[in-house]
Amino acid sequence: MNKIISIQKVKTELFEGMCGAFKEHGFDFIKRKNAFQRTTTDCVQSFYFLIHKNEDGVFIEPRWSIKIPSILDIYHKVATKEKQYYEDTPVLENSLGELIEYFDNGNTTGSGKSMEYLVETEDDIQTLIKVIPKRFEKYVLSYFNKNSTVDQIDKLLNENPRKLSIHQWLYPLRACMGLIAAKIMNNPRINELVDIYEQELQDALPAYRIEFEKLKKGLN
Repeated sequence: MNKIISIQKVKTELFEGMCGAFKEHGFDFIKRKNAFQRTTTDCVQSFYFLIHKNEDGVFIEPRWSIKIPSILDIYHKVATKEKQYYEDTPVLENSLGELIEYFDNGNTTGSGKSMEYLVETEDDIQTLIKVIPKRFEKYVLSYFNKNSTVDQIDKLLNENPRKLSIHQWLYPLRACMGLIAAKIMNNPRINELVDIYEQELQDALPAYRIEFEKLKKGLN
């Protein structure tokens, strides 16, 4: 029976092998986050990886997020989580698999599909060094370039507020981010959005309902 490749070996070789491709687009590797990240004055764009191992090998799930300080500064005033976790709060976030579904099949509500790559051998690592940057450029980079403004956040999250959204998979967080973006952009539907999100969050966990109520009052 072949020895299963180690997570550390996969991470070291994979990230070192991909650094050049991401650097071309202004993305720096952040080791502690397993992420390639690009920061501007208005946003932080991150392409990161969840990595785990079982008896079959090492599994890698690419994910992406967009953080916009002008939105997050408002959200964190009502957030119920510890401040130490604020750094990880996304405005938009999902998996590469969901984003491919969005672009290729027009799925705007989410398919439930993630995308995990299985690494069993050295050859698998070398394949991913080529494949992942290509998929990043085709799907994620173009998405980042188009959707990293408050105006776009407002459009993406609030167009169909009762439906799940590919752009932010966690509905309670989507409701808060959508409402903040609507307020900043003076969206004329803001009162309607408040009512819809409040209705949809009736069965959410108490912490999420508390956040939304505090946000609603703070934006009045």
